[in-house]
Amino acid sequence: MFLGQPVPTVAAPTVVIRPSRILIFPPTKFIDGSAIPAGYVAGAKIYWSNTSKVYSYTNSKDLGINYFSVTIGTTIPLTSGIWYFVVTVYDSAGNESIASNEVAGNLSPAMSYPSISIT
Repeated sequence: MFLGQPVPTVAAPTVVIRPSRILIFPPTKFIDGSAIPAGYVAGAKIYWSNTSKVYSYTNSKDLGINYFSVTIGTTIPLTSGIWYFVVTVYDSAGNESIASNEVAGNLSPAMSYPSISIT
């Protein structure tokens, strides 16, 4: 949770990292254990950092409602190195959930292949 935000009522989403992709599974329950009605979650935000557990709004992106898979390198342009990610979901009033589990990935530089011309 970030300072200045209302106390969240929605449980955190679950996040899984795969090669070049981050998969996001939305929460199905409120913190009190009751079910979240369809349409209650309005979208998600992803936060990234090169330091574990240190996140800011500067390094974040609002993913909107279609947030189930994020492509690293296009959706989130990052340089090579170890990066850490968390995701929050929010309701229509903009109230964010607590942060998801933290996932990390070691991004290697994009591979480049020489061009070959045949004459």
